[in-house]
Amino acid sequence: MISVDEAINNVINEAISSCERRLIAVSGSSSLDVARRIVELYTSNSRGDVSGLLMSVNASETYRSWLEKPIVNFNATAIDYAKTVEVIGGTWNILVLDVSIQFSPSDIGRLVEVVSGGGLVIFTLPPISEWISKPTLFQKWLIVPPYSEKELRHIFKRRFINTVINSEGTWLLDLEKNEAIGKPRNTKTEVNVKPEAEGICKLALTSDQVNVIRECEKAFKDEGRKTVVILANRGRGKSAAIGLALADIVSKGIVKRVVITSPEPTGASTLYRFLKNGLSFLNVRYVEEKKKILDTIRIGDVKIVYMRPDLASRVRADVKIVDEAASIPIPLLYRIIGSARFSMFASTVHGYEGTGRSFTLRFLKGLKEIKNLSVKELTMTTPIRYPVNDPIEKWLYSFLLLNAEPPEISLDTVRKRNTYYVHLDINRLFEDEEMLKGFYGIYVMAHYRNRPDDLAILADAPHHSARALMMNGKVIVSIQLAEEGGLSEQLIEEYMKEGVKLSGHMIPHRLAVYNGLKSFPKLKGLRIVRIATHPKLWGEGFGSKTLRELTLEAEAKGYDWIGAGFGATRDLIRFWTRNNFIPVHLSPVRNPTTGEFSILVVKPLTRRAQKQLIVASREFKLRFLNSLHNIYFDLNPYLILDVLNIGFSKPILRFTKAQLNRLEGYVKGSLSYEASADAVLEITKAYFMDDNIEKPKINEDIKALMIAKVIQGKKWHLIRKIIKIDKPLDKLREAVGELIQYYGGRKSIKV
Repeated sequence: MISVDEAINNVINEAISSCERRLIAVSGSSSLDVARRIVELYTSNSRGDVSGLLMSVNASETYRSWLEKPIVNFNATAIDYAKTVEVIGGTWNILVLDVSIQFSPSDIGRLVEVVSGGGLVIFTLPPISEWISKPTLFQKWLIVPPYSEKELRHIFKRRFINTVINSEGTWLLDLEKNEAIGKPRNTKTEVNVKPEAEGICKLALTSDQVNVIRECEKAFKDEGRKTVVILANRGRGKSAAIGLALADIVSKGIVKRVVITSPEPTGASTLYRFLKNGLSFLNVRYVEEKKKILDTIRIGDVKIVYMRPDLASRVRADVKIVDEAASIPIPLLYRIIGSARFSMFASTVHGYEGTGRSFTLRFLKGLKEIKNLSVKELTMTTPIRYPVNDPIEKWLYSFLLLNAEPPEISLDTVRKRNTYYVHLDINRLFEDEEMLKGFYGIYVMAHYRNRPDDLAILADAPHHSARALMMNGKVIVSIQLAEEGGLSEQLIEEYMKEGVKLSGHMIPHRLAVYNGLKSFPKLKGLRIVRIATHPKLWGEGFGSKTLRELTLEAEAKGYDWIGAGFGATRDLIRFWTRNNFIPVHLSPVRNPTTGEFSILVVKPLTRRAQKQLIVASREFKLRFLNSLHNIYFDLNPYLILDVLNIGFSKPILRFTKAQLNRLEGYVKGSLSYEASADAVLEITKAYFMDDNIEKPKINEDIKALMIAKVIQGKKWHLIRKIIKIDKPLDKLREAVGELIQYYGGRKSIKV
């Protein structure tokens, strides 16, 4: 342990001499003053000007003295945390983050990466005990009724302190004790040398970038459909390389339309910037058309547009580019490939945007199975801002679990040993780094879009908890839960009266608003935020086993229900309904990134919950069926069947005499479908509302036909693309005849 002044001098010398980055967390009432002193000392030891990024909730106010009395040779840029996305792709020598009021994990993940080699990352915070006990703005967002600040766990901030004092190249300066804790790192690192190259490759900073540009150009020239997949950790310059490669491709004047997409528009901003830099370098004149999201670029007849992923999959283009592909569902990516001759995909293997490793394995495997598609896989390993093996990158990955992986297990071993269900204590989980990595690594491999914020929510949110199915001390199924409901009548009335969303109570809020169940928020339940099984055990039934164990626990503890929300896919819907979860809500709009509708499912555990869920299921089915021709017109009819296959509802059979006559005429063949469509619609909806297990067992393809034609009202040419069935008109007529026979015709149907 050394003094604060000695540590500051050592850290600055280490950073400048090694060309690696260093991190300093300054704790104390004068932390900002000491941070300024560090910057002054660093600047005086540096050759030339030093660039600095100053971040805070209100940066102009926090760093007022820095801006009014500038440090010599220090070019400062002060930005609020709310505008963090604006700095992505930029580079600074020094980053100062005031985390006294705000400590957002996702902001940290983005910002630390903008510091160049030989630079400093400086955190300023109050005295440690004060900082840990006082909620930040991020933590206040985690508090939902009926919880208060007292129930916050403050685990994530303690994790930050622990990783700083236990990692190489990172230091904690405790001003109250005048002591510095950290691990020196004295090393000489080879500086990344800019490669010699020709043409547009002169703009590349690494050999990896040169290789990407050349390989993309080569693949584009080849005949047939081509896909290039670029894999890299954050900070390797893949977006910049793709932007330059695209500039080179469009400059040839061969393509007419290019579509660029990413989970969020900001994710494509770096690509756009380097596309324009490349075009300028090549002396290609272009025009920018202002758009709400990202500008459209025109080069003569060539049009380059940004679209949300779902829309990008629906249009045709010569070239399609997907940035941060790991955060987009794989089926959507395949549709993007199918509508372009040439496509490029960039994915972060480890980074704040989400997970890429499991995506890589599954996506590449699927690509190789597509006929008449040539696939080129490229990997980038060299950082563009700092040297390989930079200690601050290593610290960031460890702190935010960006490279967490599931534990090593053998499938044969799991089959031979008994598994056991555990309620994990969050404090102990975060104290056991290996178990935490195993627990969280399962989510990473399960293609969840893991953000650093998710780790902090698990750590600190008072209503969140964790469960696991384990084998021999290792996690094989991870579950994150959120407690919802259990609200007082007074609190419910206040929210309903003011029309405010019941924050943190997703399922009770939706059922109260959309299904009219104003008293449902009184019932206490557990929402399954995330559940994932070890990738080696997928399809072995361990996820279902864990849900059965959770059900038993929830029943024993007096909970009324358990539920979940997720993007509606056939596999997921069937998994949940197979485990007796009932669909109760489907979002009215698609997620613009995934193209999926979000669905909520609930499993009642008590009689009072069962009564409310009967009403919820009926209301949902009725609303859903009556919206299929409009809001859900494009929804796959087989997925619709999966949603309707379980629930509580009774058929509604009301016909006029004329409708019954037309219905009977249609079945006998004397009337066409078009002449009796209204009556056929009513009896078809009645069938899908009917939860009686004795109702006619109609073939799945024919039921999908009934959904697509009768309820959604699709044209026959659209139906033939989805449903492969011989003589669909005859099959539909026969199915309606079965329904009339089952429901009793004129004798039983209410006129």
